Amino acid sequence: MTSQITSRTIPRLRAASFDDFEQIGRLQDEHGLGGWNPEEWYHLWMGNPSYLEREDKWPIGWVLNAGSDLVGYFGNIPVPYELNGRSLIAGCGHSWVVAPAYRSYSLLLLDQYLRQEHADLCVSTTVSEESCKPLMAMGASPVPVGTWNRSHVWITTYAGFVSSWLSRKRCPGARFLSYPISAGLFLRDTFIKSRIPDVANGSLEIKCCDTFGEEFDGFWEALRAQNSNKLLAVRSRRILEWHFRYALRENRVWIVTASEGSRVHAYGIFLLQRTSQDAVKRLTLVDFQALSDQPVLFYPILKWVLGRCRLDGVHLLESLGLRPKGVADIGLLAPYHLKQDAWTYWYRTSDKTLSGVLSNPDVWAPSLFDGDASVGLT
Repeated sequence: MTSQITSRTIPRLRAASFDDFEQIGRLQDEHGLGGWNPEEWYHLWMGNPSYLEREDKWPIGWVLNAGSDLVGYFGNIPVPYELNGRSLIAGCGHSWVVAPAYRSYSLLLLDQYLRQEHADLCVSTTVSEESCKPLMAMGASPVPVGTWNRSHVWITTYAGFVSSWLSRKRCPGARFLSYPISAGLFLRDTFIKSRIPDVANGSLEIKCCDTFGEEFDGFWEALRAQNSNKLLAVRSRRILEWHFRYALRENRVWIVTASEGSRVHAYGIFLLQRTSQDAVKRLTLVDFQALSDQPVLFYPILKWVLGRCRLDGVHLLESLGLRPKGVADIGLLAPYHLKQDAWTYWYRTSDKTLSGVLSNPDVWAPSLFDGDASVGLT
């Protein structure tokens, strides 16, 4: 920021452009939201099939300018949904940041996002504690399904996790203490993990895929036909490849399927955290989908992943929000639970008919695949 700009300067609201990348990245870095990469940022839109279909009409976000300085940003990613045979486009909020001296103007960005003209609904899945009150004040609602203020956790590599935890606490003798503590936690957790039911797979094979093949288009067609009364983010092969492009390139995605030959009956998508400040390697359950007659395939997929975590030295598996239909509460299957700072998933629509439909919890099937929680810069 230049010394000529002060908090007295009234910022100007305008649509963001790709030319703003440098200043947006600098603003993010200044407020602890760094790691921006131009290629990945552009990909959120220029690699996005939904954006390319409406490029001339869709704002990539909005910015606040104080003089020549960019002091605020709110990204807007288009994502396709379906409900009752109708194609919908959601504006997904992304990376809301405003310089401290201009925080009193931050609601201008939120208002522009929530009242945008070309989105059927707005979906925000990475909401912070500070954002909840303004979202509520502007008519947004917390998604009525799932547990979005508490994550469920499995320790999968005890010795490594405990050693890292003791090191963070600067505990004397951490190396020697880690063994008895690890053993105690393992015995405690074994009872809770035994609640995961054993399901006979028959001729189905649980395996991990490196890419999204043609079989995922066939699975999506079957899934959408069986769930036409649900609000579902589109999961075609093309959308999945856009969504996870860079995570796939970095080998951070586990695509675990329950398949019979080339036919997919269910899948889970798991995402390795890109970086860690505490040396703990974390895996997040992003999405689980199953055809209507096979929801219990969640259990063998979960067991397979827990075993793979141990083999690969992944310390923690975490799930947030997901509540698959026909599956026991995931919270009952996990030994540990972490409280989040806020209810992280909110939505709003200006369409009164759609608003009435979305007030019914049975319409929802939310997961971390929605919004920007697992797309692009993850």
